[in-house]
Amino acid sequence: MRAPGGGRAAAHARLDLATGHAPRAVHRIETASRSIRRGGQVPPSDPGPTAPEGPGPGPGLRRAREGEPLTTLDGKIPPYIQKIAQRDPFAFNGRQVTGGLSTIRDSAWVMSWNCERQPHFKAQPKDQIVIWITGQQDDRPGDFVKKPMRECTGEEITREWLYHLGVPTEQIPEIAAKSAICLPCIMPFCTAFFMPRRTDDRPNIVPEHVVNFAFLGQFAETERDTIFTTEYSVRTGMEAVYTLLNVERAVPEVWGSAYDIRCWLKSIAVSRDYEKIELPRPIMELLDRTDIGGLLRKYGVV
Repeated sequence: MRAPGGGRAAAHARLDLATGHAPRAVHRIETASRSIRRGGQVPPSDPGPTAPEGPGPGPGLRRAREGEPLTTLDGKIPPYIQKIAQRDPFAFNGRQVTGGLSTIRDSAWVMSWNCERQPHFKAQPKDQIVIWITGQQDDRPGDFVKKPMRECTGEEITREWLYHLGVPTEQIPEIAAKSAICLPCIMPFCTAFFMPRRTDDRPNIVPEHVVNFAFLGQFAETERDTIFTTEYSVRTGMEAVYTLLNVERAVPEVWGSAYDIRCWLKSIAVSRDYEKIELPRPIMELLDRTDIGGLLRKYGVV
């Protein structure tokens, strides 16, 4: 991605990426969908295709979200992760570390962080951990860094995170500067996915009477599927091509997991790293007389 401001800014971005944390000005990446902007203009006299701004006040501020990938560079930070998650982030065994987002309830930024299965990348060094950090209230001063999150550099965001991890305050500046790299990113329409909406807030993939264009991606409307996934974007592309070119081929159906108890039971088992739930013996004996007991055992819940 070309940095804002042309060649000099791009060279400056490369220099900073090579030496440490990202500067706020260069890596404040804004990823508003071009297709949505076009959607609001095609055709300009017809309000039907889409309402790109969606419901909610202001020019998308409440729909914005800040997120930062953070990479640890040595062994100083991981022990604090292990203390909270009760799992070794260096195990590299394919299991969750934090088991999803861990939200810091008393954080002024409502900061959350997530340590997924490691290694996160195929070529990730064995002595590094990749973390995802996000904040829902990025316009408020932090608890340790007295600035709004959206105005902070990667190093300042790292300091705030380390403070909430319980790192001694006198050690925070040095660890933030030398033991991690953090790249801030603003996603202005990230939470637009989850805002209340009307039926006509998203255009149909191929609007009625249209024969030569289609809408693709997360802000186009397709039945039953859930946005915020790669599959949703792929499905909109398939529907667009098959519809416009009259291809006699069915788009794969959306998996009906929402109403499948087998899926829920398997999800429970996976989320617990397959650690079985121990129920009192009388209750288990009653369940074993029913199909429920068999399902609980089959999917590894008990």
